[in-house]
Amino acid sequence: EKYKEKKYMTPEVMDRITKYVTSCSDLKNIKITWFGGEPLMAVPQIEEFYDKFSAVWKEPVNSNIITTGYHIDKEAVRVMKKVGITFVQITLDGMKKTHNEVKHLASGEDVFERVLKNIELLNDLAPDINIVIRVNLTHENAHEYIPLCQLYSKRFEGRRHMGISPAFVL
Repeated sequence: EKYKEKKYMTPEVMDRITKYVTSCSDLKNIKITWFGGEPLMAVPQIEEFYDKFSAVWKEPVNSNIITTGYHIDKEAVRVMKKVGITFVQITLDGMKKTHNEVKHLASGEDVFERVLKNIELLNDLAPDINIVIRVNLTHENAHEYIPLCQLYSKRFEGRRHMGISPAFVL
């Protein structure tokens, strides 16, 4: 977002979170959800936090991510697998025209098509990660859900661990 300054979790914050969590002696399970802004713009920070945290936390960590899908690439998938992400929610804002209006880039890039290609890449490189495409539905784009489901069925036919789900934005 143009009006927001890019800020990433600092190593000091990572250390404080790790110290706090390890000080909770009755804590048995950890679930991390990476979200907010676009977490895949901070892939190095996700990996750095995981490295620090896993050095002191020896139990399994349940991890998932909510993303636009735009920044999925081979490096992001490598890190997702390393940090134990088992579930990815990717948001779409309707069919191509609507999605590209909402997620507009100055370059005019077809963001919708890039996200679909990135979903295929993720599923190819990490077929055991569960992927859900969350479709944000408003009064303006609700009529696009059925065509989007049809496109999904055709485009991702035969792929495992994938689904599509409506999300009603009121």
